[in-house]
Amino acid sequence: MKQPITTILAALVLTGTLAGCASASARPDAPHPQIAALGSTIVVGTMRITPISVIEDSRCPARVQCIWAGRVVVRVTMSSLTAKLTREMTMGEPVSIGGKDVVLVAVTPAKSGTPTKPAAYRFKFVVQPGAIHI
Repeated sequence: MKQPITTILAALVLTGTLAGCASASARPDAPHPQIAALGSTIVVGTMRITPISVIEDSRCPARVQCIWAGRVVVRVTMSSLTAKLTREMTMGEPVSIGGKDVVLVAVTPAKSGTPTKPAAYRFKFVVQPGAIHI
């Protein structure tokens, strides 16, 4: 009687493991990040995004322990088929435009002890379906 239970448990564990692998693979509809420099425009579907200037870069420098991680704020122009706006974006906070959410998800290079030259900045954006507001 022990043998069939062991076989069933092994089959369940294997099935769960394989299901986990399948769900970890990339979805075809998942948003793909796009990277832009200051003054350059990226196009994601019908959305155009142009970072214009860095307003604030208060990130904690690399290899330094800080109480607050800091933030990056960038002035960005965005346009879709139905709207155009220029505004400040804070990394990690979505901005809704034309039924989409635009998120600044990463900024490079990492903060160091010396000021970053504007031309060195790269901004990674993700465009995803917007939240439904009722």
